[in-house]
Amino acid sequence: MMNTSCLRRAVAACAVACVLAAGCGDGPSRHIEKAISDYQTGDRDRATARLAVDLLHYAAEFVTEVPHAVCGEKLVFAREGKVLRLLYPVVETFDISGEWRMISFDAERNALAVSNGRALKVLEGGLVRGELVVSPDGKAPITGIIMSHDAVLYSAGQMVYRYEAGSGGGELLFRGAKFPSPIGLAASDTVISSRGSLISLVTGNAGVYRASVADLSTGAVLMKDRPVTSRRSALGDSRFYYVAGSMGAWTIASAGIASGKSDALYQFSDAFDVALAEQGAVVHRADGVWLVNFSSGKKLRLPFEYSLAGQCVNRALIRCGKMSALVDIGKLASKAEEIAARLPDLFSGKTPGK
Repeated sequence: MMNTSCLRRAVAACAVACVLAAGCGDGPSRHIEKAISDYQTGDRDRATARLAVDLLHYAAEFVTEVPHAVCGEKLVFAREGKVLRLLYPVVETFDISGEWRMISFDAERNALAVSNGRALKVLEGGLVRGELVVSPDGKAPITGIIMSHDAVLYSAGQMVYRYEAGSGGGELLFRGAKFPSPIGLAASDTVISSRGSLISLVTGNAGVYRASVADLSTGAVLMKDRPVTSRRSALGDSRFYYVAGSMGAWTIASAGIASGKSDALYQFSDAFDVALAEQGAVVHRADGVWLVNFSSGKKLRLPFEYSLAGQCVNRALIRCGKMSALVDIGKLASKAEEIAARLPDLFSGKTPGK
């Protein structure tokens, strides 16, 4: 690892460089090459800070310096009182009063769905297009929502429904199949993700979850109640990626949606947070942020002051100084491996000459 003085300077430089890099027009690849050259010729502090920023820009689909930006399933947003600032995939502002704890956005329709657990509200073009009271007494609350194919899918009372704004009510899906929580509905959350006609549901809380996958086009439940230990997951065309295990012995794994056969991809003993994608994973551990490339099988600790801030559309939201970057995990891992091959001492923690 870098020594303490080097690390402090790199962190400070990273915060400044985050601002500068956003305005550069030559592209992050050229800046990465320049930073590698500077590192090799001895300017390691500045070069390390530049690499930290330019690597994120290289893999980023979206970059912001808005404070407290957070992820939803399909969006990045910030909330200021009753104003919702949508930052990704489009820039938009919604005026939302009252309490809500679930949110989903459809960029094609410019439509937003929110829920407080008792009711569901759909806004389109800034206007309320539909509102549905699902659980007035809170005994069978809404536990998760996602916008999908001109409607809102929501889970309530162990089942999944489809609601079109303006219709009379929710349509029961999957022939009434139940997706029970392992800890009881009142304390549960459900993360619903979609990919084509497939949806996944991860239901539970506090490290105890069950995961299922279903097909909207056929109404079939393809995978049911698989035990998982994190709300983080990723849905591929034929595989489901998840975290299993228990305290101090976790495993990132994938399971065939049709076969149910699982494969272990990465084992770890501690983590602050995890982001998963079909291409790989970002794991924020006590000793830093790690990348796991599912294609190459390589695991790499990044020697930068990064923190993982969430997951959105199988992307990772990574912070560096004041900057938050929503990055393609596979692209980030591939470029980081290229840099590590050329600067092995930086990624091994050795700093010759210091």
